[in-house]
Parts: sequence; C-alpha cells; structure tokens
Amino acid sequence: PAPGSAAGAESGAAAADPGAGEHAASGEAAGQPVGGPAGAAQAADRLAEAAIFVSGALAGAALTSLARLRRRQRQDRRRGRRIALPADRGVLAAEQRLRAAAPDEPLETLRDALALLESGIVGAGQQLPDIVGLHVTPDVLEVLLAAPAADAPPAPFAISPGRQGMCWQLDLPAVTAAAGSGTADAAGLAAAPVSTPAMASVACHLLPGLITAGTTGDGYLLVDLESLRVTGCDGPPDLVDRVLTTIAAELATGQWSGWYELILVGFDELEVLGRAEHCATLDGALSMLEARGAAAGRRIADRAAADVRELRLAEPDDEDWGLAVLVCRTEPEPGQLARLLELAEDGCGGIAALVAGDQETPGGRMAPTVLQLAPDSLVPGGIIANVVPLQITVRPRALTGADYDAIATLFAVAADLDDVSPQAEPYAVYGAPPWIPQAATMEPPAAAGLNRAGDPDPAAETDLAAGEDEPADTASGQSGAVTAGHVRIRILGPFVITGTADQLQPKQAELLLALALAAPAGLSNSALCSMLGADPDHPKPPDALRQIITRTRRRVGPASDGQEYIIHAGNGHYVLHPDAVLDWTRFRELAEAGRPDHLRAAMSLIGGQPFTGSYFWWIDVPLIETVRAEVVDVAETLAEFELAMGSPRAAARAARAGLLAESSAEQLWRAVMRAEDAAGNLAGVTEAWRRCLDAIEDIAPGGEPHPDTSALYRQLTTSGRLHAPAS
Repeated sequence: PAPGSAAGAESGAAAADPGAGEHAASGEAAGQPVGGPAGAAQAADRLAEAAIFVSGALAGAALTSLARLRRRQRQDRRRGRRIALPADRGVLAAEQRLRAAAPDEPLETLRDALALLESGIVGAGQQLPDIVGLHVTPDVLEVLLAAPAADAPPAPFAISPGRQGMCWQLDLPAVTAAAGSGTADAAGLAAAPVSTPAMASVACHLLPGLITAGTTGDGYLLVDLESLRVTGCDGPPDLVDRVLTTIAAELATGQWSGWYELILVGFDELEVLGRAEHCATLDGALSMLEARGAAAGRRIADRAAADVRELRLAEPDDEDWGLAVLVCRTEPEPGQLARLLELAEDGCGGIAALVAGDQETPGGRMAPTVLQLAPDSLVPGGIIANVVPLQITVRPRALTGADYDAIATLFAVAADLDDVSPQAEPYAVYGAPPWIPQAATMEPPAAAGLNRAGDPDPAAETDLAAGEDEPADTASGQSGAVTAGHVRIRILGPFVITGTADQLQPKQAELLLALALAAPAGLSNSALCSMLGADPDHPKPPDALRQIITRTRRRVGPASDGQEYIIHAGNGHYVLHPDAVLDWTRFRELAEAGRPDHLRAAMSLIGGQPFTGSYFWWIDVPLIETVRAEVVDVAETLAEFELAMGSPRAAARAARAGLLAESSAEQLWRAVMRAEDAAGNLAGVTEAWRRCLDAIEDIAPGGEPHPDTSALYRQLTTSGRLHAPAS
C-alpha cells in the first residue's frame, strides 16, 4: 500500500508494535513485497528511502567528525603546503561514497520531535514513560513504550489507535511545517519558536542511548540501549562484527539526542576521534562502570526519584545523571556478563551495554535483549535482524569490513598534523601552486613578495608595488580575452553558470562543471556515465548520458566561433570549448602573475565557500583541499603585502575576502587582527577574535583556537597602547 493509506499505516504499526511478533516473524514487517507487483515496487521504494536515511545519517556524522579533524590539520598547515590526505585512491573513493550517501540538509526533524516531546513532558510535570525505541516513517514518528504510560502524551503527540496504549505518535509533516513557520504548541503551552536551527542548538536530554537498528517495511527503527539495558548481538561472527562496528562508529561520530559517556572495547581505530574511553579489555571497562555506578548510586539513594532518566531531565547539568554506553566487540566470559547484568539490573538507568554474542552467566542468566542476525536472502550481502523480546524485524544498514577500514583510515590520516608538499600524493595531479617555483623541496616555499619566513620581503616590495602587467579586467576578474557572451562557470562561492542561451537543468550544469574541472584534457564517455550517476555504484546509462549532452548543447547555445560548447573529440571522448571560463582556472592564472593587482583581481573572484551547491560526490577531495589552501594562501600573501605597504584597510579587506571561502582559517583571522591593530581599532581586534571563535565553534564545538591566534590576541589587547591610524 502507498505510504499514508490505511493499509500502509496498519503495516507500519505492525512493524513497530512490540506485541506484533507474528507479523514480524512472517516478514510482513520487514518490508517483503506484498500486494502484487505494484505493492512490491512501492515496498521497495519505501525501503530504499529508509535505507538512504539510515546510511545517510551515519555518513553525515562521519563527515562531520572528519571535518573537525581536518580543521585541526588546517590550523597547523604552513603556507604553500597541504594537509595530509590518504594516498590510497580506494580510501578517497570511500570518502566520495560517504558524500554521496550524506543528506543534502541536516537531519533535524527527529531532533526537533525529541525536543518537543521532552519539553512537553517536563512542562506538564509528567512521569517519564519507559520508551524502548522510535519507529520513524516519512509521515509519522511512533514512540514505542515498554508499558502503557501513567499520563496521556503531551500535545501534539497522541496515543496510537489500536495499540493498547503502547505507542504514541506524532505527525512529522506537522512538525516540519511548524519548524518552517517558527511556531508550535506543546502541552498546552504558549506558542514558542521551534525553528530547526534553534531546536538543534538546544540540548535534548531525552533518549541519549538511541542507536539505529535498521530499516522496517516503511521506515527505520531506533532502539534505546538504556531502556534495553544489556543487549547481545548474536549470529554469524562476520555479521556480528559488521553490526557492532557500524554502531560503534555511529556512537563515536554523532548522537541523536543528549550527551553520553562512551566506552569502547576492541575499537582502537576510533580512538583518534577523542569521543570515547578506550579499554584494552572488558574487565577494565567493567571496572570503570562499577566505579561510576557506585558514585551515582549513593546520590540516587538520597533522591525521591529512583530513575536516573527522571533526574537527568530535572537536572540536566549534573554529570552523575548522564548515561554511560559500553560497546564491546568481543564476547564476554560468563563471569563478565554476570558483572554487567548486576550493574544494569537495578533498572535505575544510567548504564547501557551492547556486546557480542548471547552468552550465559554461571547462574544461567542471559542478556535481556538480543539482536539475532542472519543473512538476508532477499538482498545480496544484506543482514536481517530480529530484536528479541520485542519481536521487531529490521534490516541493519551495516558497513562492510572494507568500508569500516577505509573510514578508520580517513580518521587516522586526518589526525596527522604534519603538512605535506603539494607535489606529494594524492595532490600531485594538481601540481604545486603556480606562483611557487617548482623546485623539489620539502621546506615551505616562498610566496610572491615574501621571504622564506613568510614575512614581507623588503627586496621584493618595490617590484610588487610597481604594478606591471596589470590584468585586463580586474573588476570582473576575467581575462581581457573573455567577452560578455562567453559561458562562465563559478565554483569559488555558490555554484553558478552564466552566459548560456537558456537556463540549465541540474544534471546539465553538473556535466559542464565536470568537463570544466577536467579541462583541457576532457573526459571519456564511461567517466561521465559514472560521475553523473547518483553514486559510484549507479552510473548513468550511455543512452541517458547522450540525451543529457544533446540537451545541454541546445540550452548552452553556440560558442563564439559557432562550434558546440561540448565537443566530441572522437572515440567517446568529450572536451569543453575554450570559450567556457572556469573561475578557479582564472584564479590560478592571476595568482601566478603575482603582481598586487593580479592578486586583488584573484581575490575578487571569491564569492563564498568554494563548491557551495556543487558538492557532487565525484569531486576529488584533493582538489577541494587544494582550492581551500591556495585561496587562503593568496589572501594571506596579499594581506601581508597591503599591511607592509601601510594600508591596513586593504589588508583587512584581502583577509576577509579569503574568510568568505574558509571562515575558520585562523591565519586570516590573525591578519584581520593585525590590520585592525595597525588602524588603531581595538574594538575591531576584539570583534575579529570573537568571530574567529564563533567560526571554530560552528565546525568543531568545543574546539580551541591555535596557540598563535590566542597569543596574538593577548599581545594586541594587553599591550596598553593603540597604534595611531595608518595613512
């Protein structure tokens, strides 16, 4: 049945109802085709949507963690150098797959819904129900309860009909609409702003132990490890390891809800993330949990509420009420399992565990919850899991061993703070910056007008200031040979293509960008089929590619010499007409010229963060980092020259142009602070420092500025004097 129909709602309810074990066992809840060919196609579509969401959530969290690590790398990168990237093209391809799977927009709807539920429960003074998990479909969020709640759900949540009070539900489109309009009503309270960014910034302390169990027939299931207490993962060893490594990566890179203390055993490769405590043995992890439980237990005994989850909502800043989550890659010994069950058996919460296997204690006790895994006969390489005793059947979206190893390698290399030569792999294909001599040296080369220490070179200032070989069209940033009728492709900011006869469709614009980035060599038919596909595993059919090329030619129009912009060079190889101008190519040409006006013209091409709106999965990661580095280096070079020439305003302007492209580039924030200090503007120095900290916080919450940035700010604000404004 189509999503939203009565039959579809009934099927979704069966998938998530803890009492619907007979449906799950028959496969109906797991998304197996029902209702003939049409029903099979619709079920497959719903399953595909859920699979994309689940894998996309993990991909997005992994990329966010990667961005935090690379920000630290960029802090220490020297001018003319590059941050370390994996030299293995297979590992870089894995990052491209992450980008293909990651959602275009932040996944905030679920966080909004959880924040709404928490505010409703706390605002009404209700008792927190025992929530075992969430079942999320495109239309409805179902809150699954272990037992009927003592209180009615806070509005806009409602009791699901026919579920014996074991499920609350929320209309997700209504939440999305409320977020868009900026108002919502919860628990009879006055309307309050619930915009997505605002909700995301407010910590939600409800259900911090959520993990993604997998897809259901029409959505995906999240289970709360805290409610399940101790969960075993049983089945073929390779499947168990895939599921455990995926969940460990999910917990170590992101969180659906509030903060939790993560303890990992057997996942040393995730240690570079700094998110978890890593123990060599399960005994060491159990000792940590026992010490933590003893400290919290003494305080709980003095409280009227005996449930840590209740105390967490009432006193969210008290760390004793936090959740500790243990994930162990190895199967516990019987005695170790007994210790773990004893820690969790009081039911007060605060401790959750996911371990390999389904072991028994010496007294015959077993983990209260088990993920029973088996190969999925309908999906090659897939996994099917039954959550016992909930009797919910799901299909986990587990990483393969190769994918997990590749992600671990990405994290490990991103933790390396030693910068590399632009001629090292994988950057060699892009070469060293054209304004830097191609001498084989591992030392930071000198940029135009700077000495080897990176300071303005007095011997070069006269030459720089002479202004010879002025660019022909500095206002537009284009070469004098370019006319108004030429096609211009801009990636140094929002992705825009101008100069075409008609507006381009997204795939047509993507085609032009692919050829522009590959100019002048061009691309083969097979390469374009792969690049224009949804991801590396789903290339465009050759016939579809030919249609895209034909329609793009028609919409772009002819070049100045009457030729087509997309030229077939023979043997299925395509090149772009020279009339198509890529701003990145023009940027490098201007930077190579190296004169002040050329550098100013180069910086005038910057309109924002490069590749905005064009983060297609196939764009090479070394290219992205090359663009980042060279834009920052040119901005810093120009800012230092302007300051040496006695023009602090021009220096600040050059640095801020670079910050449009890389908002967290601390070398540019330092340049702004120096320029404001030279202009005698102490308030400007302080404002630059504050905005630098904000930029760091946006990328790496809790991240620290580079010591050089902190030292410069202290020096400029505690010297006790202001410079006279420069002429």
